[in-house]
Amino acid sequence: MVRRLESDERRLLGMRLRAQLLAEPAATPADAVRHLLSMQAQDWFGSLWAVALRSGATTADVEAAQAAGDVVRSWPMRGTLHWTPAEDVRWLATLTAERIDRRDATRMRQVLELDGAALGRARDVVERVLADGPASRQSLLDALVAAGQPVHAQRGPHILGWLARHGHVVMVSRTHYALHDAWVRAPRDLRGDEALAEVARRYLTSHGPATVHDLAWWTGLTVTDARRGVDAVGGALEAMEVDGTTFLHAPGLEPAEGVHLVAPFDEIVLGYADRSRTLRGEPLERMVPGANGLFLPAAMVDGAVSGTWTRTQGQQGLSVAIDPWAPIPQRRAPALRRAVRAYGAAHGTVASLA
Repeated sequence: MVRRLESDERRLLGMRLRAQLLAEPAATPADAVRHLLSMQAQDWFGSLWAVALRSGATTADVEAAQAAGDVVRSWPMRGTLHWTPAEDVRWLATLTAERIDRRDATRMRQVLELDGAALGRARDVVERVLADGPASRQSLLDALVAAGQPVHAQRGPHILGWLARHGHVVMVSRTHYALHDAWVRAPRDLRGDEALAEVARRYLTSHGPATVHDLAWWTGLTVTDARRGVDAVGGALEAMEVDGTTFLHAPGLEPAEGVHLVAPFDEIVLGYADRSRTLRGEPLERMVPGANGLFLPAAMVDGAVSGTWTRTQGQQGLSVAIDPWAPIPQRRAPALRRAVRAYGAAHGTVASLA
């Protein structure tokens, strides 16, 4: 049974709604991504909606921001695709690249036969192809094969992921890559404690109230490094206590409310190590059926998951069906219909509640 949230929990979740721009959208898609620093983007269509929802824009506007070079898709953290402001992608990736390299070292060498020399040769091939401008993923894989670099058994994706993680390439459309140095106009160069402070500040102001452990999980940093970053910026944040745990957030942050249809893998669900409050105590398997790693899109009421949802394309537009975990209060029905209409508008069509 979905449990009732206590008042402190409701306040915390409402504050996260506002911090994550779900109550007051940013002016543009680029502003939304810049505020959150990085947003999960492995589900292409869902990730377009996640950014559009936070900027009052259309999904086409989000693609346009990528085409303009304002935002990119890459693997800056945890080996997972994210939207990131173009200027921030290299320093953020560099901050965690070494830990990911160590994590994947055995598989890279022994299973995929990707040691330093092989990766260097692959980099040379990709850089030659991209010297003439952006190229598709398939073109890069074909060039690697032609140069004697196999791409089977996930070898190709691991090569491209390594190149992105180390700041050589970025994704500039759904399928195309470009050289980072040719595409990113004004990259920031943050290292060491300066980078730790920046990632702590940006995460806690955009995702807070959140904990040091949430930050460590989100970035893939050690708890020690996450705490170093927090200690460097702690004076610029406010704290709240819930059940004996300290949560940090932007100063003056007030809770919001509302009904939202969020994307699969959305930051409001996935952006924290502890999701128990967001899920109202329900097991994670309700969001990830079969523990297959694929998060369903969530129907949220006041920052807590109240069910999941699906969309169906029909002749007259989109139909959205809610699979509630608990009944959505009748007083929230108008807000739910507005959320459905907003989803349709972002996709250039009409959407209605099934």
